[in-house]
This record gives sequence, C-alpha cells and structure tokens, in this order.
Amino acid sequence: MTERTEKIRVSADQKDPGFRADFTRFEAYCNGKKLDYCVTADEERGHAVCRARDENGYMRMPDGSIAFTHHFGTITIRRIPDDDLSSGALAKDDAGESG
Repeated sequence: MTERTEKIRVSADQKDPGFRADFTRFEAYCNGKKLDYCVTADEERGHAVCRARDENGYMRMPDGSIAFTHHFGTITIRRIPDDDLSSGALAKDDAGESG
C-alpha cells in the first residue's frame, strides 16, 4: 500500500466542505497522538476540532451546549481499514452534531 501525498480534510459537519458521510471510518492524530471525539480534521491547515468532555466525562455542558477543543500541529488522517471495522475497532465519533 502506498502512502498518499495529498493533504485532506474530513468532517462530520454537513455544512463543512470536508464533509464525509463515512467520517467514522477515519482516525485523526495531532503530533502523533490519537484524537478522540474528533469532528473535523484538516491536514493542510494543521487543525483539528474535537468534542470536549467535562470533568464527569459528559460532552454536553449543563446548558445543553457542546464544547469543543482545537488542536494545532501536524494533523494526520488515517482511514480505518475494513478489517479493523469488522473486528469492532470503530472510531469514537458519532458523526452528526455540530456546534
């Protein structure tokens, strides 16, 4: 398998130009660290947006809003091989909500 050379953007947000219906088939990394609950990742801009969790592990804040964290650095997007998906290694994203 050859590595791709073009930089890509993937997003769970239907209003985003990088929207992919199969977003959950991708993993995003920032400076080599896997990002959990990532909703948008852009390799060219070096920016990823992930859902934040509060001290109790909840993604929704008391007022019902969703908080996000922004990650900057070397963003790498990896497509999860079909073999990994069938073994239960799904991404932690539930693509859909956007802030």
